[in-house]
Amino acid sequence: MGGIHSTNGIDKHEHEDLLNGYNKMKSNYETEKVYSASLKKNIDKLENKIVNSEIKIDSMEKDNEDNIKKCELIRSNYISKIINRDNIICELEDSLKYNETIIVKNENTIEELRNKILKLNTENKNILFLENKLKIIQNSSNT
Repeated sequence: MGGIHSTNGIDKHEHEDLLNGYNKMKSNYETEKVYSASLKKNIDKLENKIVNSEIKIDSMEKDNEDNIKKCELIRSNYISKIINRDNIICELEDSLKYNETIIVKNENTIEELRNKILKLNTENKNILFLENKLKIIQNSSNT
């Protein structure tokens, strides 16, 4: 029986080795399965985060485009206002020049009128003097 026991012993030992190997492989397989499931779960989460990030980025890009359009509109309005302001300034400068020429003409006219008034005053004085002289002469000839 010793030979049978030794054969059984070898078979039992081989069986235990095979069982241990199987258990290790099964344990490794289960670990890999859990690890793979965890990786898959993490990959799914990351893919969802990527999709959400892309959606946010798309939304931000649209907001940026809208803001750029608003900025361009504001800039265009600002430039238009500057141009209008510059035109008004030019018109005011032209009006000022025109008014200055009118003022100079009016000052010249005033000066001319003053001179005429002075001349008329002098002539009036001369006429009065001559009228007085005439009266004196007439009075002296009447007497």
